[in-house]
Amino acid sequence: LPFLVLGILRKRNKKENWFFFCFIISSLTYMTVMATGNVKHEYYQILIMPTLVIFLAKGIDFIFERIEIFSRWVSYFTVIVGIAFMLAFGWYIIRDYYSIQHPNIVIAGKVIDDLIPKDAKIVAPYGGDTTFLYYTNRQGWPVFDRSFKDFKKAGASYIVFADPIPSELNLETLFKPVIITSAYAIFDMTKPTAQGLIEQTKD
Repeated sequence: LPFLVLGILRKRNKKENWFFFCFIISSLTYMTVMATGNVKHEYYQILIMPTLVIFLAKGIDFIFERIEIFSRWVSYFTVIVGIAFMLAFGWYIIRDYYSIQHPNIVIAGKVIDDLIPKDAKIVAPYGGDTTFLYYTNRQGWPVFDRSFKDFKKAGASYIVFADPIPSELNLETLFKPVIITSAYAIFDMTKPTAQGLIEQTKD
């Protein structure tokens, strides 16, 4: 953070000032417009990384340029320690992202990958989180946000659930189940029941 602040505050010429000023404005605008996405999904913040890296580098460059203020060895030591702390704290914060809190999505994903055609599009609702969809290794939707008719038009051919609840298991009345267990449930939208055919005509 100190390097980033130094990079933002350091003096620069007029032409350079406008160029980097545009980076700051565009990043702030993006974070404001996509505020919800930035809060719910960290990967939305990837687009502001160039701005952060540029000013972080300019802050480090400022330290190396001011030998009269900071000795060379102090500068090197400060930068190395700063980067080490940045990496350490970064790993401390994101380490839980690599631990699977719900192993059934991994189990279901493997079953889907084995049973369902590779080119099939699936609906894998998981609270809007794309993690479940990722483990299925298929294209599709991570949320149930439209009618069966619209899903059919979009090319969806399967609906899958991890840790299915009774209301989700009720889809058996609409579509032929591929497999149902306590850990996951897979329904074939291309094989609707009589009631399913009716549902696929509703908006």
